[in-house]
This record gives sequence, structure tokens and C-alpha cells, in this order.
Amino acid sequence: MLRALHRSRVALARRARRAVPRPSAGQRLVALVGAAPGWSAPAAGEPSGPAAPEPSGAPGGWSGATGPGGSAGAARLARLGRAVLWLGRAGLLRAYYQAQLRRPLDPTLALYAAYWYRGYACNPAAIYAKAREVAPHIRGVWVVRRDRVGSLPPGVPYVVAGTRAYFRALARARWLINNVNFPDYVVKRRGAVHVQTHHGTPVKVMGLDQQRYPAGAVGLDFSRLLRRIDRWDYSITSNRFSTQMWERAYPAEYVTLETGYPRNDRLVNATPEEVAAVRERLGLPPGSRVVLYAPTHREHRPGYWPPFDPSALLDVLGASGLLLIRGHYLDPGAAVGVARAPGAVGVDGAVRPLGTAPARVDGAAQVDGVAQADGAGWADGAARVRDVTDHPVVEDLYLAADVLITDYSSAMFDYGCLDRPIVIYAPDWADYRRERGVYLDVLAEAPGAAATSFPELLALFRTGAVDDAAARRARTVFRRRYCALDDGRAAERVVRHVLLDEPVGAPTGPGAMSAGPGAGSPGSGVVPTGPGAAPAPAQEPAASPDGPIR
Repeated sequence: MLRALHRSRVALARRARRAVPRPSAGQRLVALVGAAPGWSAPAAGEPSGPAAPEPSGAPGGWSGATGPGGSAGAARLARLGRAVLWLGRAGLLRAYYQAQLRRPLDPTLALYAAYWYRGYACNPAAIYAKAREVAPHIRGVWVVRRDRVGSLPPGVPYVVAGTRAYFRALARARWLINNVNFPDYVVKRRGAVHVQTHHGTPVKVMGLDQQRYPAGAVGLDFSRLLRRIDRWDYSITSNRFSTQMWERAYPAEYVTLETGYPRNDRLVNATPEEVAAVRERLGLPPGSRVVLYAPTHREHRPGYWPPFDPSALLDVLGASGLLLIRGHYLDPGAAVGVARAPGAVGVDGAVRPLGTAPARVDGAAQVDGVAQADGAGWADGAARVRDVTDHPVVEDLYLAADVLITDYSSAMFDYGCLDRPIVIYAPDWADYRRERGVYLDVLAEAPGAAATSFPELLALFRTGAVDDAAARRARTVFRRRYCALDDGRAAERVVRHVLLDEPVGAPTGPGAMSAGPGAGSPGSGVVPTGPGAAPAPAQEPAASPDGPIR
């Protein structure tokens, strides 16, 4: 099969190359060394030199550019030839994957991934770290995109997505742990265990429930989604509310493990010394009041950013106030204009380009440029507002912040573990609820104070309502319902139950809260539910003579 694919690929590429003018000897020589960093073959009539980055990841070498006598058709055929080469490579790798699926599972290999291979993060990262401590005989390997390798912590084993090592690990891992779905081509093997950790308690509707809200479901294929869900063996949830929503949105025969969220263990276990160290690393001076603003992604309204004026908020916070702005990872660059140009976001929520004249936001006066620190402000005279969208560890930001402002983001449930003030700022609540759909009324069940306009938000801080008695009562109710299982040992429960096949008890210790009605499981930290609650035991795989990573 591999030979047949190879012959087909070579024949198609040879046919495409016949239409391309033959390169000169010098050009062929440069093509031979085209793999050298920074060099590629020159186009006809151009001197050789450092090459610009190739836009599509095509291999270096003869570029197929035509000289004065060439034709546009020949260039198109050349591009087709290169595409065939890459498609042929992809076909060979898929065939290699199919061959690896016939080999025995590696009983010691756990494959981890997060956010579509963006790097080391979230619940999978917490489970990986705990597994190294509790189950050191299990080898953990991460899947990461090539451009994100540098984001991995030192010493973390990894495979690059799309390589032979990746397909080998994907085919032979005993455990596959992810906070999103693996690609559609991934085959669920008998004996392999797929763990879906999710990446937040849901506020907005998800999965099959999105069929009722087409504005937020553009491009979703629900049939393919159901096939991906069918691969799950376990679904990790942080509370009973999540369990109910996930089982409704993602119906399949998996087992729900209601353990609390592994990624929140660090927040629950953090000491005052760790918090001080995090703030110092971030350059936040002692005594400052740090506000973190973290709005969610709005896929149904591309380019939207809620009306927000950092300078006006800083005026209300006073000289000790500092503002961190974290945009959603699906909105790259959206927060830059806000963080660098206070007042740049108007009442329509459109982000203005940097350098444009600042507007007035809901009647709030604007200040040109970035607000600068005074004697009591940010260290080293830096701006008192900072874009932290690209900070790799969001838990650092939670630990550093004294107050969280958010809207429909699951950040409120994680931050709730710290028992610090949370403010809901939802200026587009009516539209979001109607167009995107929600499971939770964030105004009626807010974890603290709530505002639907920017002047209201400023008034909450100005009057102290952010953390008054009413806000604290609301936060207590919220934490009792959604944070009851977060006792600092969620990752250990997952590792012991899933990787070591041990029974796991209820959350205990100083971080555990008494569970009120609907808060969480009253008698067990692991709650099997649904038709998949008693799955057939996994087939014990044969030992692998060699590991997948070379």
C-alpha cells in the first residue's frame, strides 16, 4: 500500500514538473542545498540570497518560478506539483498511522494535548504534572504544533503534530487526554482510553444544543461531532451543573467523573508566599490593587469588543490601581488596542486602530495615550494597563489579581476558588442570550456585583459595591454551587481513577466546601452517570518493545 501511494505521488509530481522550465545548473545546485536554514532557490533572473519564510510550509528548493518565456499555466502546474507532493506526504503519514494501529498499544504511554495542540495548559497539564508524581511509571508525552514547541516547559517530552512520531504515539498510546477533541481521523482502539477534560464550566450553550442557535454554530458539523464524542471514555466535570450540561450537549456512552477541575488545584493550594512571588514575577508592586479584565470570545460577532475605557477605570481605582487585560485566545490582537490606547473602544464595541483620536465612551472623558504610572503606580514607570493575552499561564493572572471582571467566560468559576471579588460586565447580555444562547443567567446568578453598561461598571468600583455585603453573599452562594469539589486534589483523583484504576473518595481537606443542593456529589468524588457508567474493562495491551518517541 505504501509503495502504491509512493508511485502515484512520484508520477503526479513528475508530470507537473515536465511543464516547468528546467532550472539551470546553478539553480539546481541551490535547490540541493535549499534545506539549509535561510536559503532557497532563486527565481529566474534574481540573485541568490536569504529566503523569505515560505508561506505554506512548502519545502525549500527549486521554486518553480518561470523566466521571461514561462507561462502562467506552467506556474500553476508547478504549484499543483508541490501540492501533490505535500498531499502525497500526508497520505503516506496516514498510511503509516494505519500500520501503527496494527501494533500493540504501549501500556505505559499517555498522550496529552490542549487547545488544538497549542501547548502545555489547562486540565491536561495539571493531570500530567500529578501523574509524574503519583504514577511515574507512566510516560507522558505532549502533542504540540511546531510553532508552539518553544512554549513547553523545560523537560516536557513532546511530539510535533503531523510528524511520524506524532502518528506513532497517536496510534499506540494507552491513554489520550485532551481538553478538546482529537482530529476526526483519530481511531478509537480497543483498550485505549480517551479522556475529555473540557476547558471550563459552560455558560454559553455547547454541542448539540447549538443547533437552536445557528448564529453561534456556523460551520459546525453535528454528525461529525457525534462521532468524535463516541470516542470518549471519560468526561471530567467540575460540578454537578457541568455534568448535567455536558451530558445533554454531548450524549454518548462515556463515564462522567465529577472530580472538580484539575487545573484549579493550584489556585486552591496557593499560599500567600506563592501569590507574592507571582506578583513579583509579573512586576506588580506591593500594595497595588490589580484588576483583571477577561471577556470571552464572541464567534457570532467577529471583531466585537465590549465598550471599555481603561483610563476611566484607572481613575476610579486611584493611584494604586493596575489593570490587566486578557483577550480570548481566539481573538488574537483584539486586546492590544484597548490596552495600549485607553478609550479606543466605543459604545458599538468596535476596536479602533492604534493612533486614532480617542472617543468618549458612554460619556466618559478620554485621555490620549497610555496612562502612565505615578509614584504609587506600576514599577519602572511602565503603563498601568497591560495586555496579558499572551501570558502562557492564566493561573498566574488569577493569583495576581485582586478583582476579576468578566462576562460569559468560565474564568468566573475558576477564579471563584480564590474567594475574591468577581464583577460581571455584560453590556451585550440581551443580544448574547438571544443569538449565542446560555445555560446560566449571569445577571440573576452572578458571583457578585453585575453591570450592563460601562458607567454602571465604574459606579460599582466607585461606591465599593464590588465587594460589599451583597456581593459577598452572592459569591458564597455561587461558590457553594459551582466550586464545592475544588479541594486541591482533583488531578490526583483523575490520575488514580483513570491511570491507576483505583477507587476515589469524596473531596476532603481545607479546600472542600459543604455541598448544597445541586452543588456536587454528596458522597463521591467520582460520579459515574449515563449508560456508560459501567463500561467493559479495557483489554490489557501487550508490552511494546520500543517507545513511540525517537
